Amino acid sequence: MESEITENHLKLLDNLAQKIVERRMAAPAIFFLEVSKPLNFIGSQMLVFFEPIIQTVYTFQNYDSYRQLLEKREAIELLLVRIEALDAEQRRREKEARKRRKEQRRARRTGKN
Repeated sequence: MESEITENHLKLLDNLAQKIVERRMAAPAIFFLEVSKPLNFIGSQMLVFFEPIIQTVYTFQNYDSYRQLLEKREAIELLLVRIEALDAEQRRREKEARKRRKEQRRARRTGKN
């Protein structure tokens, strides 16, 4: 029986989405996730297989939670939605900041004349 996505899982997805957007990797991540959506269960099983090797090199606190999430098809869709929302918000803020800078430059030029 499949377990549902918990609040902790949602926090992990939000954290991962935030990191992807902060690194400006939203477009490649969305493309990769869309293409690999049918293979998410196989990916989770690969994580199980490689866990001993990965855990010796890196320490991931939430490794098991990410593996469990990857088993659920809806988790990939939730991650996609979250990445798209955060990316749209970041683009909106950047557009507003550019507009403010442009207005400030215009105000400085008209003030100097």
